[in-house]
Amino acid sequence: MVVANWELKKILVDNGSSADILYYHSFKQMMIGDDRLRPANSDLFGFSGDVVKVEGQIKLPVLVGEPPRQAFAMINFLVVRATSAYNASLGRPGQNLVCAVASAYHQKMKFLTPNGVGEVKEDQPQSRECYATALKGRNALETLPIELLDLRDEPQIVVNEPVEDLLSIPLYQSNSKKMVQIGFSLGEDTRQELIQFLRDNADVFAWALGDMPGIDPEVSTHKLSVDPTCKRVKQRRRHFAPERRQTIKE
Repeated sequence: MVVANWELKKILVDNGSSADILYYHSFKQMMIGDDRLRPANSDLFGFSGDVVKVEGQIKLPVLVGEPPRQAFAMINFLVVRATSAYNASLGRPGQNLVCAVASAYHQKMKFLTPNGVGEVKEDQPQSRECYATALKGRNALETLPIELLDLRDEPQIVVNEPVEDLLSIPLYQSNSKKMVQIGFSLGEDTRQELIQFLRDNADVFAWALGDMPGIDPEVSTHKLSVDPTCKRVKQRRRHFAPERRQTIKE
């Protein structure tokens, strides 16, 4: 996963956990100040009943998967100062936020994205290494190398932004409100040809409902999900100031 522009490996997908955990050694390597931590409501309790102290909690942006099938969520991590073979643990809350389904048998996690179903596969050698290290005990855990890749200087994909400067062109010389946009870097001949083409076909643009006749009301009409069997109740009359009454009347 990419967490706050850091590529984070060795993440335990834990269906039995009710918390998303970021271990303190990973938190410090991400160079996020302790002052950004918010107080946590309570400590964590392990399977054996032992108490794990929580340093605080922090909400971080998380990106799962590979383009174009990626899921994004703001996940609230509990930062825990404890030795672990993993950098983080993705519990049920985080899995729910990215609409994920994990299968231990298939060693894969699938999730919903705007471009279809995305998936991440388990790294089996690394998984075995983490499991073996955990079995060796505390000393082995403390010497375990942490893998973090800093992506903060990588070029970030900017969405919903034009790839070039745009030039606004009025479709009608007599109406400056009906505008379209074309690329600013077009050559002069291409630009004039495109402008003339758009103006010759200005009738295909819809600026109001009246410009779109012939649409089936089933498509264009919004219907409220009202149960017809429910008793209708008249709303109590409200009293407004004189100027508001005139506006309501109009």
